[in-house]
Amino acid sequence: MFDSPLLLTAFIGVMLASVSTSLLSVPVTMNKVSFMSEAFAHITFSGIALALLFEWNVTAVSLIAVIFFSLLISFLTKNNRSEQVNITMIFLAVSMAVSVILLSFNERYTVDLAGYLFGNFLFMTPADLKASAVLIALNTFYLSIFYRWLFYWSYNPKSAQVYGIPVNFVYYTFMVLIAVNVVVTVKSVGVILVTAQMILPGLTALRLVRKIPAAAAVSTLISLTAAAAAFFITCYRDLPSGPVLVCVLFAFFLFSLPLRFLVTFLRGHSLSFGRPGSRLRQ
Repeated sequence: MFDSPLLLTAFIGVMLASVSTSLLSVPVTMNKVSFMSEAFAHITFSGIALALLFEWNVTAVSLIAVIFFSLLISFLTKNNRSEQVNITMIFLAVSMAVSVILLSFNERYTVDLAGYLFGNFLFMTPADLKASAVLIALNTFYLSIFYRWLFYWSYNPKSAQVYGIPVNFVYYTFMVLIAVNVVVTVKSVGVILVTAQMILPGLTALRLVRKIPAAAAVSTLISLTAAAAAFFITCYRDLPSGPVLVCVLFAFFLFSLPLRFLVTFLRGHSLSFGRPGSRLRQ
């Protein structure tokens, strides 16, 4: 299988993309900002439509558009988080509408459209591999440096500000980081499904482990395993790659539901047997 350079590039690309998104999956889940990644994905689609229309560089145009609008959305909602969902959904709808209008001017968009909407591992190029590797390094650097700030802000932004944490800096940089991740990894699962790739690994991990570093490690492991499984299923069954990856990630999530109750049950019994006199009470 890997005798083909195209398939080897696709495999490495989807694995790197899975690592980059899984690193942010836990903080995105904890902050309940999955709708932001969804909006950024639709804005990315607007950038793609604009680039296809004028035959510009798709990644560059999408990146500029998403970073600009991520900062704009963050500015409009930073002092009123209750309105964050409403404003974000407005941008989501408008960006999709603009995308459709732009694509209507281009009669040659139909072939590429399905791949950009639902993902295609074969879209991966050597340049995407380099971008994903840089993104992994950027995500790792950001989380290692601003780990405490990010998670204090996650739990209570007002309290974090009282303790001297620069919440505006954390907020803006984290939103931009999500936006960049969406642009770089959108080829693996597409505009419509990229949010699932961003959310499901972290959501599954947080159901299995309590500590945040452990959850990040489990999230990465889940994402890599799902990516590898989806790649081989896609190749051997000739199925659409993006939807397969999301379904595999969802299968992990479903498996975590009974497993969570089992882990909780075993922890409870372990604690009860560890207490003096617990056996007598039973």
